[in-house]
Amino acid sequence: MTAEQAATWRLWMSTVFMPLNRRMVELVVSHADFINEETIPEPLKELCAHVACYEPILARWQEDGFDSIQFDDQVSIAGDFPREELDSYVRRSFESLKLEQAHLLARTQRVR
Repeated sequence: MTAEQAATWRLWMSTVFMPLNRRMVELVVSHADFINEETIPEPLKELCAHVACYEPILARWQEDGFDSIQFDDQVSIAGDFPREELDSYVRRSFESLKLEQAHLLARTQRVR
């Protein structure tokens, strides 16, 4: 990784990805009562862990004189963002919710 590539990565992580990641975690935490499962689904745990593991990295990037181009100084120990697992979970959950909604709407139509 070149110094320019590392700086670009840090810029994107700091200004684009982490604000979105933090918002996703905030939604999971503040709306956990809407989760259908009895326990926290694994993809949501992975999301929260991924974001939490990046927080100290971003804090380190803010330290005076930080200019490392070492790979380990740029990425989280939690690994890659759990995109596929999260996409799959959200898609299944949304489809299930819409199916339940359709059943409830159909039932209310029959009652009228």
